[in-house]
Amino acid sequence: MNQELQRKYDFMKFELKKLKELYDYLPGKISNIDAESAFKSFCSQCYHFKDWLIQEFPTKKNDIEQYISSNKWLSICADFTNKDKHRKLSKKSRSENEVEHGNNHTFLNLINSGFVTKSRYEIKFGDKKIDSLEIAKLSFEAWNIYLAKIKLTY
Repeated sequence: MNQELQRKYDFMKFELKKLKELYDYLPGKISNIDAESAFKSFCSQCYHFKDWLIQEFPTKKNDIEQYISSNKWLSICADFTNKDKHRKLSKKSRSENEVEHGNNHTFLNLINSGFVTKSRYEIKFGDKKIDSLEIAKLSFEAWNIYLAKIKLTY
């Protein structure tokens, strides 16, 4: 993988790490939108990774786009990112259901030295609610599967 593409991959990985960290109790203050913000950042990096892949492998553009559309988790990220940017989908939905903003959950736990907090975010996907960390992990894994398929090391 070239250095620029590796950097984009690393940003996506970093955003996943930030989201994971919010799911564990941390000392200090976490706002009620931290997990949502981290998920939005992850989805943006995850979805736009495809643009960098296409720049690197222009002959694989259709394959890359088809892979995103055929993968539930990548298509959710794509629809979520598009809808978040444009308020509503500006393109045909890639996922089989409507993707909507969901609920933020912030937890507070009192300890001897004060308190610790954690944050979670879920999206609405059709009539279901799906946890954002699950989507992020499975989307990241999907990219790793694709990279292995085209024999690109990371």
